[in-house]
Amino acid sequence: MLIEFSASNYRSLRKRQTLTMVASNYYKENRDALIARQIPGLSKLDYLPCAVLMGANASGKSTFLKALETLQRMVLTSFTTKPGVGLPFDPHKLDAGTQSTPTTFEIVFAIDSIRYDYSVSYMREKVLSESLSVYPNAREQRWFTRTAASDENGSTPEIVTHPKYLPVPAEITDLLRDDVLLLSLLSKLKYTAVEKISDWFTYGLATLDRSVLAPQAYLRDYSTRVLEGTAGDQNTREQLMSIIRMADFGIEKGDVVTAPPPQFPAELEQILPANFRDREWKTVKFTHSSAAKSTQFDYEEESAGTQRMFEIAGPIIDVLEHGKTATIDELDASMHPLLVREIVKLFQSPVTNKHGAQLIFTAHCTSVLRSDLLRRDQVWFTEKSHDGATTLYPLSDYKPRKGETVEAGYMVGRYSAVPVIMPYFGLDHRDDADA
Repeated sequence: MLIEFSASNYRSLRKRQTLTMVASNYYKENRDALIARQIPGLSKLDYLPCAVLMGANASGKSTFLKALETLQRMVLTSFTTKPGVGLPFDPHKLDAGTQSTPTTFEIVFAIDSIRYDYSVSYMREKVLSESLSVYPNAREQRWFTRTAASDENGSTPEIVTHPKYLPVPAEITDLLRDDVLLLSLLSKLKYTAVEKISDWFTYGLATLDRSVLAPQAYLRDYSTRVLEGTAGDQNTREQLMSIIRMADFGIEKGDVVTAPPPQFPAELEQILPANFRDREWKTVKFTHSSAAKSTQFDYEEESAGTQRMFEIAGPIIDVLEHGKTATIDELDASMHPLLVREIVKLFQSPVTNKHGAQLIFTAHCTSVLRSDLLRRDQVWFTEKSHDGATTLYPLSDYKPRKGETVEAGYMVGRYSAVPVIMPYFGLDHRDDADA
């Protein structure tokens, strides 16, 4: 379960921006939706199952989710990256000083009701600092700290590990390159002490990018395997088809069938593996029924909304069943507002979210702002200043009243975070010479 995430000097996130999933004790509405966890040191706190980030285009919503995904990728892959490639250093570009300032990520999460704090600060060529603390009994156990130090031979990391809880011999730390996270090294070496942490970054944190430019094949492939029966179980398959049928697409059932291999230009065919066309290719066909007959439609014949719903249905069921934390960029892409609300309700209801799953998503669909769906502490906004830097802030900063019509207030700019647009984009103001 994610408790808090912060990022600084990452793309438009110049200064430290923080999202917290800790529920406010001040708000009393929808308390049955909250996740109750007894975490030592964090008594009397509940946690949010959902958070939405809203704001104008290019205001930094997607960037914040991408920062979390970047940290996840660094933990899982930096040890396997070839020397010289470096870390994914992408600082704020509209401030000359940030090019020599490190990117910093800080994350607080819980596994089996134990809190973990992890942070890393880095440039492209090296990690400047890294630390991991664990709180099994409300008191901090500093499992390791790492700082970059300079000597006459160059840069060498100074690493201090806990002799009892994380005894790491010099033979292991000597393998550590400047551009590799220690947590990544220990995870790849299957170090027992960090196994749960590695598993959380691998399986417990799901990044589902539904933005227009993102390929959706990896989402569709999982839903296809669920429908086929090679992923999940019978209950998972029934839930998947229930979502597709009840979404009012007119679909009666879905089947996975063999398909011809995709066609590529001749120049690409030459560089594909020799057995490319020999593998078994599969696709989905949906059966639609009317009073007159039932007919199968190819997947490509379905609407963009149907395809998007199918792509995301399988992963969402997986997240709910296993209590994962999922981030979804542009949840409302090609999707009706009522469908978006129903997806969010799956996480908000203790009936369908029995394992404490979380959903953090971006959207432009204002219907999710209604008080009957999300609490006031579940709504966050992004706004970009004149210098191109993003500010992430909660709706609660405006102290909205209980029952306040947040949807209408947002559209008229009461909470900022909306684009300032000239009427007709300024095209109605033409010089007389152009008339």
